[in-house]
Amino acid sequence: MPYEKARAQMDRSPSRPSLFRVSIPRQINNAQFDANDYLKFFCKTATIPSISHETIAANGHERMGVVRQQPVGINYQKPFTITVIERTDFIVYNAMKQWFDRTSPLTNNPFIAMSQRMGYYNDHICDIKLKKLEYSTDASNYNESVGNIVTGKTTPDGFISPLVVTFRNAYITNIGDILLASDARDQLLEFPVSFNYETYITESQDTDNDD
Repeated sequence: MPYEKARAQMDRSPSRPSLFRVSIPRQINNAQFDANDYLKFFCKTATIPSISHETIAANGHERMGVVRQQPVGINYQKPFTITVIERTDFIVYNAMKQWFDRTSPLTNNPFIAMSQRMGYYNDHICDIKLKKLEYSTDASNYNESVGNIVTGKTTPDGFISPLVVTFRNAYITNIGDILLASDARDQLLEFPVSFNYETYITESQDTDNDD
């Protein structure tokens, strides 16, 4: 019986790294972002950045000769980077490039392309949401004797979101290379996009329904 229970836990419990979704608002400060629905399903990779403390050495504050590493700040590893699978109309690249251009509105202007006057910070920032998805216990033949894996709101496509990361005040800081090659037949075209952000928050389940 313990073996069967352990096997059932291995069948249902381990997290699957292939299940996630990145969501960008359809409106970024009155500018339309047309690739959000496509991006949810064709974002190939995403990484939750590390988080750590910045510390200072506090020598002997309570115990003589003992050096304590006192936390004085929080360091969010940057940037947040995703890899996107593009489609034939380049909907993601065009949307990302238009968003990137808002950091310097005159850069992509064919008549004033020499100007790199930067735009206002609040005009090109928004919150980005990264959802970790898992199979819903309600959508599978889950054996309740194994125990409750996780609770959370079930998405319309039958997943749960046990971890949601929201990147606050993010903006595109880098659009990676697009490799075009005459011998790249029957291959997917991919490119990375990196975002700067201020902080991120984590929640155990999604608090709104943007699916």
